[in-house]
Amino acid sequence: MSQITPFRQFPSFFEALRGEMDQALQRMVGTSTFESAFQKWSPHVDVEETPESMTVKAELPGVAVQDVDITIDNINLVIRGEKKEQHDDKQKQYHRSERFFGQFYRSIPLPAEADVQKIKATCDKGVFMIAIPKKSGATATKVQVSEKS
Repeated sequence: MSQITPFRQFPSFFEALRGEMDQALQRMVGTSTFESAFQKWSPHVDVEETPESMTVKAELPGVAVQDVDITIDNINLVIRGEKKEQHDDKQKQYHRSERFFGQFYRSIPLPAEADVQKIKATCDKGVFMIAIPKKSGATATKVQVSEKS
């Protein structure tokens, strides 16, 4: 006795549909997977703070120093720039491309006592290190709270 499977053609239908959607995404946003089509690229950072300074390390492998702009915007350290796509051979067909390319932006709040005039940035092997000293003599002040009678 044979088993009747009325929807046995569905797997091939869905495979064809996914192929069509992948091609549409490739044309629209330059990637053929849902996961990477809608992710924003932002550099990973480590933020360390001591009583004397704050250090921000941003991983930007493959990004040239001249393609990174580090600014202070009000009370935020802003790291922005662009990682240029490096597909050297247009004849190659990529089966998977998971690296991010394009513009990036990252904003990190600074402590109130940051001495923005003395910030220094260096780059070593794709890791940008931004040293933010704190103003000397800047200390936290405790505010006494009284009860209202």
